[in-house]
Amino acid sequence: MKKFLFSLCFLPLALSAQQDAKATKVLDDLSAKHKTFTTTTADFDFTISDTTSKLNDKKSGTMRLKGDKYSYTLFGATKKSNGKFVWTINKADKTVTKDNVSSGSGSTIKPNEIFTIYKKGYKSKYIGEKTLNAKVYQVVELVPDPATNAKSQFRKITIYADKTSKQLYRMDLAEKKSAKVISIVIKKLTPNTVMPDTDFELNMTKDCPGCTLDDVTLD
Repeated sequence: MKKFLFSLCFLPLALSAQQDAKATKVLDDLSAKHKTFTTTTADFDFTISDTTSKLNDKKSGTMRLKGDKYSYTLFGATKKSNGKFVWTINKADKTVTKDNVSSGSGSTIKPNEIFTIYKKGYKSKYIGEKTLNAKVYQVVELVPDPATNAKSQFRKITIYADKTSKQLYRMDLAEKKSAKVISIVIKKLTPNTVMPDTDFELNMTKDCPGCTLDDVTLD
């Protein structure tokens, strides 16, 4: 499951006519609101649950987004990308791995895609409204389109959008080949903070002094 997270390495194409009109409106509002932000900082909870094995593993993290650039730390490792390359920094193992962003599997979701995931390869359905913690959320369900997204590792993705703020609150991603559900809950979202592009570049001296760099882009 860590492999999944680090392939998030917590969303414009035209929507198919198969989409639910109400769901489309909710998701388009969410995407439009996110587009107004030049940068996004999101504090989130990441939970993996499995009713079969009774697994319930919860971690917290912070994600920073700027266009196609991103960074976050989770499971003891940091991942950052400048949009072209992605670095996985593991201080415990004293290793840094550099890879091409384009080498990632199309079945996974990158952090900078979570606000627009519905726009490509999914059919949407409006489920209704749900009140949580005194706030009203509009719930939309996504299922992979077999014609364009057959390799998706998820059989269903459920999105909770704040009805008032038009911001993403939660995503539940149900795996296709198991009973595991990955939940990403946005606890706090701060837009438009200053983020220099250098924040998304590897600096071995600051990020992982004394670490070994494995540059797989040279293979």
